[in-house]
Amino acid sequence: MTTWQVHFHAALPRLGHRNWIVISDAAYPQQASKGVEVILADVAVDDCLKYVLKSIEEAGHITPKVLLDTELSVLTDDLCPGVTALRDSIQFEASSLPVDMAAHDIILEKINMEGADYSVLVIKTTTMIPYTSVFLRLECGYWDKDREAIMRGRL
Repeated sequence: MTTWQVHFHAALPRLGHRNWIVISDAAYPQQASKGVEVILADVAVDDCLKYVLKSIEEAGHITPKVLLDTELSVLTDDLCPGVTALRDSIQFEASSLPVDMAAHDIILEKINMEGADYSVLVIKTTTMIPYTSVFLRLECGYWDKDREAIMRGRL
């Protein structure tokens, strides 16, 4: 296991519902919120995403909802060489999960607000293509909204 993987596996059991994992490109900003932890990874975004999603699935206590930058959907290889292949790879890795898109600034604002109360784990990769960060909002892996609604109806 590499150093970043060791740090990630040490953090994974502590993460739960409402925590975030950000798999970021190389220019992702250092955030000042006290709940943000940064791990440096010497891999590309898509390789890191593949590893993180497999590890989350194996852990079982959490499940991710994926949030991507809307800007990624309009980038082309003439502006950012390699973006099409990377976008396709990210979409392939996340294909079995719910995926939403929002403007990058709105996502950062949401992370900053939730980072005040909940932990955010940033895994900063070596990828140098803009707007390719992948934001994973964690949910409970053994409980779902349908059963939550039934239970709430019984209260």
